[in-house]
Amino acid sequence: MFDDISVWHVDQYSDNVLHQFQQHASKLRGKVRERAVVGAKDFWTRIGPVTAVRKLVRHGMTPEIKTPLSARAVVLADWVWSDLIDKADEYKVLIDPQSEYVTNGASALARTFDSVVIEAFDADAMAGPEGGSTVTFSSECAGDHVLNRAMTVADLIQASEDLNNSDVPESNRFIILPPSGFAQLFRESDSLNLTSVERADIKALVKGEIDYFMGFTFIRSTLLPSPAPGLRYGFAWHFDSIGLSISEDLTTKVSERADLSYSTQVEVSAGLGATRIQGNGVVRLLLNESD
Repeated sequence: MFDDISVWHVDQYSDNVLHQFQQHASKLRGKVRERAVVGAKDFWTRIGPVTAVRKLVRHGMTPEIKTPLSARAVVLADWVWSDLIDKADEYKVLIDPQSEYVTNGASALARTFDSVVIEAFDADAMAGPEGGSTVTFSSECAGDHVLNRAMTVADLIQASEDLNNSDVPESNRFIILPPSGFAQLFRESDSLNLTSVERADIKALVKGEIDYFMGFTFIRSTLLPSPAPGLRYGFAWHFDSIGLSISEDLTTKVSERADLSYSTQVEVSAGLGATRIQGNGVVRLLLNESD
């Protein structure tokens, strides 16, 4: 494994650069609530449900029914990647290394966006006017299922029912699974009888083309946490359940460093944080990857 630009020198390599397999773009941006903010902390205000009362007399006193207000706090963090291109190296390669470095750095930050959102799914949420109280995932989630086995279509039905029981809107629902979860669903659907019209709705599973099923838009990710060897989490959620606060969107800077022999510095940065706004719009699934 080389750790510097010398691997691109003309006398050793061609002018074609191949980026190693990696996730280049964020898969979760646009799948959660998102807003630009100024400051080190952001607060997502929540309005709770109210109940109407029956009017019993004419010209009676107007009832005052308090609207419950609450907030979830986000502490934003700064993320950065940077590397240097030595001035002498620029004359020894047949490509422009700056653009390749920028692409690689931007990919790293794109994955950071997803990792921050994934962490917010079941992390403790900061609540209250100053964010001083803690709300655990288990105290408010729509469902938390330890499967300890392969995932099945029945688990998707259960996740949908969990959200329905919380009156979560049927649109803008998503589910993120590891590659093993997709493989398990593919294997199960392959064993089903697909000759009947009733089973035609899962033919996408058999083809390996699943992107929408049971009201969920499906997302595959290798960034999901593993609480123990062989186990991996997946999450189902509604768009309004997670808030992503961004103080600095993905920003790229390319500059010459006079203090470092006029090397070119490539830097990619972002400032962001996320929180679970409505826990009853999130379902967690723990599946066994070895099944």
